[in-house]
Amino acid sequence: MSSETSLRASIDCPPAPAKTLLTPSTLIALMGYPCHRPARVDREIVRLCSTPFCWCERKLCSAARSMACRTRLGIIDPNQYSNLGDTLMKYPPQRTAVLVIDMQNDFCSPAGAMATLGADVAVNAELARRLPGFLDPARAAGCLVVWVRQAAHDQLVSPARRARAEAMGRSPLSVCAAGSWGAELADGLRPAPGDCHLEKTRYSAFVGTPLHNLLRAHERDHVVVVGTAANVCVDSTVREAYMADLAVTLPTDMVGWTRPDLAEPAIRNLGFYFCEATTSAELLSAWSADARAT
Repeated sequence: MSSETSLRASIDCPPAPAKTLLTPSTLIALMGYPCHRPARVDREIVRLCSTPFCWCERKLCSAARSMACRTRLGIIDPNQYSNLGDTLMKYPPQRTAVLVIDMQNDFCSPAGAMATLGADVAVNAELARRLPGFLDPARAAGCLVVWVRQAAHDQLVSPARRARAEAMGRSPLSVCAAGSWGAELADGLRPAPGDCHLEKTRYSAFVGTPLHNLLRAHERDHVVVVGTAANVCVDSTVREAYMADLAVTLPTDMVGWTRPDLAEPAIRNLGFYFCEATTSAELLSAWSADARAT
């Protein structure tokens, strides 16, 4: 009996179909949390998937294979985190601010700067289309919506930032130049009366802005971060919010990117160390339950 046959016989987790072609997101979900027991890596699946997420040494677990994980990235397992709803309920919408990060033409439009530079903005464009369907009920529940926009000002570009932009093959003013069409909100995104607006010049929504003061003024100690890019400005904002002792929630279906190879690991890392990773449906359900309870 071969070692592989012996391994198959020693577990009760059947291998996945040999001819299944997995997307990067699904493969991450299968290889994500939790790993309750060993299972065989189906090497045909690994061979068929030519993405950077093929980690041949990782093992697929039966719980993940059955898609028990509740998020697209496999961060949340309902068995391990059965009190997720209770956690979200600790922060009702009246204490919540939704931070909308960088949903601007240059990041979301096919005519914007990022697309012109060769980036694939399809995920961001689709997010711009879906985002109002989350923001409208969030407002109705009592959340404060804060629109945070990137703005590039020549007077605020340091030599270090200029060098970093040039290393990425662009001018530091080529994306979201202050006052430009590219810095405006993407088509279809319309702030409502009562929403707040901030301009930032760094990746984090907290650096060089009055965001801390705004949240205190509105008595918001829980932030929900949505927008783009997951691995850049969303990442920086989530980290800084957590470091400031704010409760942070990241609905993973409400964040965008142009580089999935960088964004998806970033989301996994944020969900482990810095925030509650969930979905927009989970949040809206928790807020709806809060409204019924009151």
